This record gives sequence, C-alpha cells and structure tokens, in this order.
Amino acid sequence: MAQSARDMNNRLSRIENEIETLSRAVYRGEQPPAAAVSRGGDAASQGGVEIRLQQMERELQDMRGKLEEQAYETRRLREELERVTGDLEVRIGDLEGGRSSSSAGSFRSSGTGAPYTAQSSSAANSAQQPPQPTANSGYQWTSGNQTPGAENSLGTYVEPSGAGRSASAASQAADPATASYENAFALLKNSQYDAAEKEFQDFVNRYPTHALAGNARYWLGETFYVRGNFERAARIFAEAYQKDPKGQKAGDNLLKLGMSLAGMGNKDDACVALDQLGKDGVSAPAPVLRRADQERSRLNCS
Repeated sequence: MAQSARDMNNRLSRIENEIETLSRAVYRGEQPPAAAVSRGGDAASQGGVEIRLQQMERELQDMRGKLEEQAYETRRLREELERVTGDLEVRIGDLEGGRSSSSAGSFRSSGTGAPYTAQSSSAANSAQQPPQPTANSGYQWTSGNQTPGAENSLGTYVEPSGAGRSASAASQAADPATASYENAFALLKNSQYDAAEKEFQDFVNRYPTHALAGNARYWLGETFYVRGNFERAARIFAEAYQKDPKGQKAGDNLLKLGMSLAGMGNKDDACVALDQLGKDGVSAPAPVLRRADQERSRLNCS
C-alpha cells in the first residue's frame, strides 16, 4: 500500500507539472514544449492541447479520489487496530489472576459445599497470580502458553475428576444461580454470543440481587458490544453503572459505555462517560484506566 501511494504521488506530481505547462500555453499565450504541440496548424494545436489538458485534469481528479480513499482506509484500519488492542488488554486484565475479584470467571468453591465466593480485590491485586485451587476446589487453573493469538493462551479452568468434581457438583447444586452464571460465561468464552446473551439476561431477571448480578449485567452488555450493537450495549452499560456506581464493575461499565457511545458516533457523551472514571469515587483497575486514556486521546476529549 505504501509503494502504491508513493507511485501515485509521483504520477500526481508529474501530471500537475504537465498541466501547469499546458495551462500557460492555453491561457497565457506562451509557447508549450514541442512534445505538447502537434505538427498541425495553430488552431489544431491549441485544440489538441485543450483536449489533452481536460483529459489530464480528469485523470488527476480520479487519482486524488483514489489517494483519499486509501488514506481513509489506512486511518480506519489503524483506529480499528487500536480499539481491538485496547479491548484485548482489558479482557486480559479480566481473565488473569490480578483481577480475580471482578473477573467473570474467577470464582472458586470453598470446598465445603457453600456457594462460590469471590476473592478479595486487595488479595488478588497483591498476589498478581491466578486463583489457586483448594484441596476440594471445583476448578483448577492451568497457566497456558501465552502465545499471541492462541486460544485460551492465558490459561483455562479445567474440571478435575474424583472428589473435586463431586465437590463442584455439590456446590453448584447448592447454588443454582452460580451454576447459571458459570454456564453463561462459558458460552461467552466460546464466542457463542447469542446464547450467552440469553443466559445472562435470564440470570439478571431471575437473580437481580445476587452477588454476581453486577458481573452478569456487564457481560450482558459485552455480548452486544462485540456484535457491534452499540446502542443496546450503551443502554445496558449505563443501567449497570446506575444500579451500582460504587461496585467492582463500575469502572468497566463506564469505559464500555463511553466506547459504545463512540461507536454510535456520539463523541460528546462518550467523553463525558470516560471523564467519570477516577471521579466521584469510581475505582477502576489500571488496564481500564489506560484504555480510557487511549479512548479520550483518540476522541480528542477536552
């Protein structure tokens, strides 16, 4: 693409020089170069020059249009790459152990038959490690290979056999809400967004006051965001933030609200949402704050 743009610029420069030369011949009465003048009479020569000038002007306009299209496409691809990179950073922050308290999948069994409980934010952030299984935990964490582009490269939850599996089943039987949430999140991780949407919506409707309801609302919004339905995503992220403005997902909801509004072309409101991060007691992890700064810069927020 870069070579094509340079070739086009060279052609544009050459055509502009020739147009300037021919323009002097036609409009100022100067003698054009011999190559630009035919052997015929003066009238025929002037007519030929005008025709050639018109052809070159049309070609110049066409080439300028193509060059502008290439510049626009390059800019669009760069912005898309920045958006995808930022989203990936935020999601990695959700999936790795450093954010296990607010991660949608970082819940583990206590091994006593009680419902799953989230790890504390301070403990997770200080350890910066994936959740470690207890002797009877329902799930174990594998470190993964961290190969760029590889599926599950940051590690996966694997269900153990024997006593661990029995403890997990007993825990989920004791708390069907958690089982429902885990099922919805599994669908999301497998990119089954339509099915995940239905499961998260069902969870929110059935368990609106559950400890995982805030997470479920956030991931429900994500199912729309990743499919490009920014209007629906913005509505869900806004409602989730209003329901729990001090919650663990408040910062994530504000970030994705701003990005959804930007996707709708509503720059001013997007900047307002992004500016709320770090204000009014809204706490957010470092990856979320970095992504918000990138979005503010991209949108030229004042």
